[in-house]
Amino acid sequence: MAVALEKLGRRGEALQVLQGLAAAHREEVRVLNNLGIIQKRQGLTAEARVSLEQAIALATDCFFPVYNLGVHLASLNAGPATD
Repeated sequence: MAVALEKLGRRGEALQVLQGLAAAHREEVRVLNNLGIIQKRQGLTAEARVSLEQAIALATDCFFPVYNLGVHLASLNAGPATD
């Protein structure tokens, strides 16, 4: 449901759904990964990092949160484009 809301541009609602799911299912890697993605898109950079790091801690062999954390950290360090 949260992914569908996000695709409809309703990120605030998607964030609320994922926050509720994360509170109820603290060990669900997919929820934490998706929460981190939505938090990043909402500009909640510190929260996104925490969610993605929690997902990684739960499943160190899961590619998606590792990848998403890398993308997140790279986007924080990216400066303006230069020609």
